[in-house]
Parts: sequence; C-alpha cells; structure tokens
Amino acid sequence: VPGRMGMILTLFLINVNIYNSVDAPKDRGISYIEIWIIGTQSPIALALFEYGFILYLKRVSKEPTNDEQIKQLDFATMIVSLCFLIIYTCVYWIVLLK
Repeated sequence: VPGRMGMILTLFLINVNIYNSVDAPKDRGISYIEIWIIGTQSPIALALFEYGFILYLKRVSKEPTNDEQIKQLDFATMIVSLCFLIIYTCVYWIVLLK
C-alpha cells in the first residue's frame, strides 16, 4: 500500500515541480504549458482517486471474492488512463504544431 501511494504522489509532485520551474510572465493568461500540465495531471489524479476508492472497498468488504472485481477496476482504469494520454498527446501536438 505505501509503495503504490508513494509512487503516485511522487509523480504528482514531480509534475507540479516541473510546472513551478517554468519561468514565464505572470500576465500571459493560460498557455500551452498549463494545458499540458493539466492534461498530464489528470491521469495521475485519476490513479490517486481510484486507489483511494480501492482501499475504501477493501476496508468495507472483507470478502475475498471482491478482489477479482478490484483487479478488473484497476485494469480498466489503467486502460482508460493510457488511452486518454495517447489521445491527449496526439491532439495536443496536432493543435500546437498548426
């Protein structure tokens, strides 16, 4: 439990630190870097919420049959996150390079 949660939080903090290191004017409005950071933080936040939900399900349900459903939920979330990142990256770069 601590390893997976630590890795998710570390990814989130690395992403935030990358954004904080961007040196840009304060009055520029929303730029492509903000859009990129929001898009890359979304799957990380989804993983954090999903893992919290899994921990909640494990605490509420003591039945071992629930483990198969949790594995399916975990796998489905991974596939959704992967598809989101692929589509988001493609759309982002297509729009950026126009």
